[in-house]
Amino acid sequence: MILSDTYLATKAKISALLAQLGWSVEEAGPICVGKKTYQTAVGEKEAIAYLAPTGEDAAYFNASYESEGRNVLSNLRTGWKPITSADSSAQLESLTVSFSAEVDQVVSQTYAMRLAAARA
Repeated sequence: MILSDTYLATKAKISALLAQLGWSVEEAGPICVGKKTYQTAVGEKEAIAYLAPTGEDAAYFNASYESEGRNVLSNLRTGWKPITSADSSAQLESLTVSFSAEVDQVVSQTYAMRLAAARA
């Protein structure tokens, strides 16, 4: 799936799904599928979602969000399931919704987000 037509079609579907879930998909880049901005106690911070291709058959969700000196999204459970060209639209939607929800959940547990929630 390394930047093949199949990869690009899958990436476009996932970006469209993420846009429906509140992610920005403009200027995403070759493997970036979306960005999401969070209001934290230290200002705006951004999560970046990727569809990382591996070999010819699959790609995986990856994401980055720097907090407390590390990428708190480096070990997402939803990143373990391969996304293949055989996945149906319903499967892609389910994976994308799960991915987005997990990103929100992990980010909400960061120190700056907990501080922001306490101030609200």
